[in-house]
Amino acid sequence: MTRTNKEIKMNVFGYDIVIPKGTKTTHNTAMGYDESYNFIDDFSWIRKDQGGLLHDATYYGINIPKKYVEEV
Repeated sequence: MTRTNKEIKMNVFGYDIVIPKGTKTTHNTAMGYDESYNFIDDFSWIRKDQGGLLHDATYYGINIPKKYVEEV
């Protein structure tokens, strides 16, 4: 399993977000398993009033740079 190794602040899909340290990530993509991608796999930190963000994150993914991901 992989997860974020620190809190990550970024702008994605027009939202300024903070991804918590320890958020689960995945190498699974729409085309299959690919270790060059680190997509967020746990969206529980997205607020309910950010429905557009939740939709886009679910269907397009939020890719995290490898330097912010650790194996656990």
